[in-house]
This record gives sequence, C-alpha cells and structure tokens, in this order.
Amino acid sequence: LASRKRELEANIQLCFAAFPDLKRELDHVIADNNEVYLNWTLTGSNTGVFGELPPTGKKIKISGITRMDFDDEGKIAVEQVYYNELSLMQQLGHTLSPPVLE
Repeated sequence: LASRKRELEANIQLCFAAFPDLKRELDHVIADNNEVYLNWTLTGSNTGVFGELPPTGKKIKISGITRMDFDDEGKIAVEQVYYNELSLMQQLGHTLSPPVLE
C-alpha cells in the first residue's frame, strides 16, 4: 500500500512539474458500490521537464477515463487510467517515424 501511495505521489509530481498550470475538469462521474468511473479533461502548458523531455512551451488538452476500486475502508485498492498518450506527445510536438525495414 505504501509503495502504491508513493507511486501515485510521484506521478502527480511529474505532471505538475511538467505542467505547473495543469487543470483537471471532471466531465462525468459514475459511482457504483465500490467502483468509481471518472471522465476527465486535462489542460495545461508544458513549461517544465516532463520525465526526461525538455519543456516545449506548448499547450495540451487531453481526455481520459479513470476507474477506481475502493476497499471496505474506503481506500483506493485499484486505479486504472486510460488516455491517448500519442495525442499528448503529438500536442507537445513529437512525431512518429516509420520503422526502419532491412
């Protein structure tokens, strides 16, 4: 549990370091027993280092879905986050190159 908490905190810090003005808007929330589903949209400007990538100064807007399962104590037991990482990277100015075929 402690390692999951540290991992979540590290991911949050990575995002806010890379996008200090990061805003999350909850578009839709569904709760069913111990499961919660969130549709969200993130916006921000990449003015900080993103992992190993230097800042681009570009603005991003991505949407995604988070599913969280809670245990009987109300603590997050499982979190799954889905979003289009390719769209994020393209908004930052990155491109795909075709594979080199030999």
